[in-house]
This record gives sequence, C-alpha cells and structure tokens, in this order.
Amino acid sequence: MQIEPTKADPPKRNRRRFQFSLRSLMIGVTLLALLSGYVVRLRAFVEERQRFLDAAREQPIFATPDEISDVPWIRRLLGDRPVLAIGLDADADRAERQRAASLFPEACICAVRFEHISGAPWGGASINYVPFSDESAPTSQFNSPTRP
Repeated sequence: MQIEPTKADPPKRNRRRFQFSLRSLMIGVTLLALLSGYVVRLRAFVEERQRFLDAAREQPIFATPDEISDVPWIRRLLGDRPVLAIGLDADADRAERQRAASLFPEACICAVRFEHISGAPWGGASINYVPFSDESAPTSQFNSPTRP
C-alpha cells in the first residue's frame, strides 16, 4: 500500500506592509538630496537679500516693500518678501547696482540723493530721484528700472 503525501499548504511569508527595492530607495534618496540642495541654495539667496537690506540701515539705501508682486511660496516660507524699489545713492558704483539688480530682479533700482531739510515736520530729509553719476539718462520713473 502506497502512502500519498499530504498536500500541506506552503508556509505563508510575512510580507511587510511597505516593501521597497534597493533601486526605489536610491531613487528616493537622490530626489530628496536634489530637493534639499535646492532649498539650501534658495535659503542662501534669501539670506543674501536680507544682508543687503540690513546694510541699508547703515548706508543711504532704502527699500520699499511691495504688496502687489509676489515671490515664490517656498521663498516666502524661508522669510523672503518682495521689494518694489531699491534706492541707491547716486554715487553708487556699477558693481553695487548690479548686485542690487541681481538680488532683487522684481525691484526698480533708482538713484537717489538724500538731502537734509531743516525745520521739516516729517523728519527733515528729502529724497530726490537723480541719474547715477556715471549715467546721463534720468532714472526718476518707477516704471523704467535702471538695469546695469
């Protein structure tokens, strides 16, 4: 008499809920590294803009905040704000104007001359829009920004 082998169910493998291959892991890590690098580069750009605006407190530079235009949402998360106009001293060199134009592409870069007015009720200062010292065309209009 022959004994038939019993047909037992094969043992079930315990599959984890989330299981990834090595290739999927490498792709995910690469994408995360690219995203992190982009955010770090944007953060450095935002910090450079902030340092430029902080220097405005020590030099005759002014910046007008802009509520109309907008910066990308990720830069807003990093603390950046749009700027409408940057007023540099009329004697500012071309390198300073180029730096301002590269840091604030949305802003109008204007040449201004700060003058003290004695007895003025608003603080005693006047801002006059003048051409830059090495340019001949006036830059007094906000709708025609000066780009070096």
